[in-house]
Amino acid sequence: MISYRKLAMRVLGHPLRVPSPPRPASHRVTALALTAAMVAGMAAPAYADAGTTINITDGTIEKAESKNGGAGIGSGYIGGSSTVNISGDAELKDVRGGNLAAGIGSGYGSDKVDVVIDGGTINATGSFNAAGIGSGDNGPSSVTISGGTITATSTSEAPAIGGGSVSISNTDAELDITATAPNADNAIRSKDGKNLDEVIQLAENGKKGLVKLVKSGTTSISRLFHNGVYADSHSTPPTA
Repeated sequence: MISYRKLAMRVLGHPLRVPSPPRPASHRVTALALTAAMVAGMAAPAYADAGTTINITDGTIEKAESKNGGAGIGSGYIGGSSTVNISGDAELKDVRGGNLAAGIGSGYGSDKVDVVIDGGTINATGSFNAAGIGSGDNGPSSVTISGGTITATSTSEAPAIGGGSVSISNTDAELDITATAPNADNAIRSKDGKNLDEVIQLAENGKKGLVKLVKSGTTSISRLFHNGVYADSHSTPPTA
């Protein structure tokens, strides 16, 4: 079993050297899942070792923020590949990437990070040239979203969601996404050449399916996807 001291060191982004032989992958996954549930109220990033998985299924994370090129949740600066799974009743109130890093996804110059979201309530913001959910600068990613209430924000020309491949659907769960960026038309962007109609596929299946692309500093919805209906250039009046 990994000690709580070592577990805390991993959450805080410090290197953790484990003597040979290495722990089984299942132990590392369990530790990371437990860590994610323990960090409520801590302004600290959650990094994964190369090739491991972060599972967040319930509990509340008040704030996860990196300062030095690492994602708020995902890989560190020039880190290894990993997977982030978010589901259930997890609540991530404020996740922010460090310099040139995604809020949730890859850090600057890291290997690929796969982000899978099928539930939870998430608020994620990327740093300069990095997605709120997806790719950090020069850090590949894939994003698959099929449920949850998600607010993703870009503060630069990077997408709020994306930078690598992106797939969004509401097959089995309710989905409500607000993606905000300086250029709302690029708030969700897939790097594999797919247009938004291919990336966002919301079914008329009796479940809530809503995706809104919003320009920073406004309440104007540039594009709205509502279940099986796509509405272009839909807008809402500004708030007083």
